[in-house]
Amino acid sequence: MRVRTSLALLSASFVVLLAATGALMSLTFRIMGEQTSLAAHSDLIVRDTFELNILTYEYLMHREARMREQWKRKYRSLGNVLHDMERRPLSTEVAARMEEIDVEYRALGRSFSQLMEIFTRRASLTAGGGNTAEIEVSRDLEKRVTAQALMASQRIALEAFAASALIENSMSRTRRKANAIMLACVIGFGAFSSVFSFVLVRAIMRPVRDLTEGARIIGGGNLAHRVRIRTKNELGELAAAFNDMSERRQRGEEELRRLNEMKSRFLSTVSHEFRTPLTIIRSYGDIMAKKRMGGLTEDQREMLLAMVRHTDYLTSMVENILDLAKIDAGGMQPSMGTVDLNEPVQDSISRLSSLASGKHIALKVDIPATVPDVLADEEFLHPILDNLVSNAIKFTPEKGTITVRARTAEDRVQVDVEDTGIGIPPEHLSNVFDEFRRVPGKQELRTRGGGLGLAIVKRLVEEQGGSVWAKSEVGKGSTFSFTLAPASRQEA
Repeated sequence: MRVRTSLALLSASFVVLLAATGALMSLTFRIMGEQTSLAAHSDLIVRDTFELNILTYEYLMHREARMREQWKRKYRSLGNVLHDMERRPLSTEVAARMEEIDVEYRALGRSFSQLMEIFTRRASLTAGGGNTAEIEVSRDLEKRVTAQALMASQRIALEAFAASALIENSMSRTRRKANAIMLACVIGFGAFSSVFSFVLVRAIMRPVRDLTEGARIIGGGNLAHRVRIRTKNELGELAAAFNDMSERRQRGEEELRRLNEMKSRFLSTVSHEFRTPLTIIRSYGDIMAKKRMGGLTEDQREMLLAMVRHTDYLTSMVENILDLAKIDAGGMQPSMGTVDLNEPVQDSISRLSSLASGKHIALKVDIPATVPDVLADEEFLHPILDNLVSNAIKFTPEKGTITVRARTAEDRVQVDVEDTGIGIPPEHLSNVFDEFRRVPGKQELRTRGGGLGLAIVKRLVEEQGGSVWAKSEVGKGSTFSFTLAPASRQEA
């Protein structure tokens, strides 16, 4: 089955279950809301009944007009609440209780109306001088009606409390059912989500994980690795395309390795062939320039000195090419040991001091006593420092400053060669360590170099387990930095 079809079916099932769960939970919440509203009205009935009961006692005791008006307002309020309750869906037991409350409510109203008539008639008899027998009959009737009113008020209160208890019990049962329904929904949704996730992982994530792992293995250098093709869908096609790409890359890497070996052998052979003639030309030129073979004119001497300089430049390029070829071929392996940075730094400064003094450039060293020894090959450190310092001298104007610093950076020792030179444009900073790379510009025309010094620095630093980088700002100078492990790591 295609991935798109599988995803569509799984998504549709997920949506249906989600909709059903939502509808069920929505119904549950609606029932809970109705129960909550019913309980609120029940509480209103209990409150109004309690207050009406108190007002009934107070009015029958004091018979004040103010209390009568309060009783009437509370009686109407209770009637409104009872009327609202009648329109709500009620259980059989609660409906029966509400009917009893309604009966007693109407009985209380009739008793109260009858009492008002009795009070009015007796007041009229008393004012008109009525006989004593009629007044006594009126008082007996008042007592019976008062007793009926009090009994009706009490029964309303009792029925209201009973109805409230029934509603509360119903709410508790509904709440338990709702919790059970929600728990079932959560469990069902969680179970389906787990199954959904499992199926999704098996259908999609496993091939994707295989591709990710394959990319990691191939990226680590194992170009012979191939991804297992588990399905015939889009992911299977992707895995097949990935394997085809890996195979093409493997063939390309093998061809590139073969061409690189041919290049290294060619450069090594040519450099060896160039070394001896260049040495001879340099020696003869030096002898002739020093007038050991007869007198020379000044122009002839200048030409010979220029020949010696150019020969030295070519010899330096040949040596650099040979060094790179040896590093690529694995012929230069570091012999790691404890090295005090002060020694190779001072040696490099001494060797290049005459070159710096010719441009009136100040060479400074800043290596605090707290900087530990490094784990390195001292024979590797000499060309690293020579290349960095000579490069700084080459691109620093007269009366500039070059400082070699060392400091501890986290768990490494960092060496910085900082100059006040012309700087490197940002767009060229990332590739200054590439072979035969020179920053284009006017300074390139005024300085010699084959663009191999920094490439050698990078290879030698990395051979010792370090890293190298450069920071620069045009017009202010550059800082070339590399790191090495402290010697204490070897002891540990």
